[in-house]
Amino acid sequence: MFTQGVLKDCRKSSRQRRRVPLRQRVVDALRAVPPRLDTPLVFPAARGGYIDGEKFRYRQWTPALRAAGIEHRRVYDCRHTFASWAIAGGVQLFYLARIMGTSVQQIDQTYGHLLPDSETYLRGVLDAYDQASVGSAAR
Repeated sequence: MFTQGVLKDCRKSSRQRRRVPLRQRVVDALRAVPPRLDTPLVFPAARGGYIDGEKFRYRQWTPALRAAGIEHRRVYDCRHTFASWAIAGGVQLFYLARIMGTSVQQIDQTYGHLLPDSETYLRGVLDAYDQASVGSAAR
């Protein structure tokens, strides 16, 4: 993050860098962005340098939300959207906690209400496993 003229370390802690696997449609969209010759940055500021986080929020983020008719929220709040979509997509809480840099307990406390009925979900997962096992055993 570049803010107030300083490039801050992107690691959450001294031990790790934050990594989030990109969906294929995001990778495709990034590949479609024409490269610039004046900077190695994928999304540079107008003059080719780093985008200042404070200026971005004031100049682009807030007006974009307003234009879209979306209630104001912090950029950080998109983390909740990611977590909600991941849970809806069936990502296991263990993996989600690792990606988000938090504990399974914290994920459960914050997003547990989004989880499907556990008995129905578990039965469906095990039934799907049984079907796959029967199909592979028959070959």
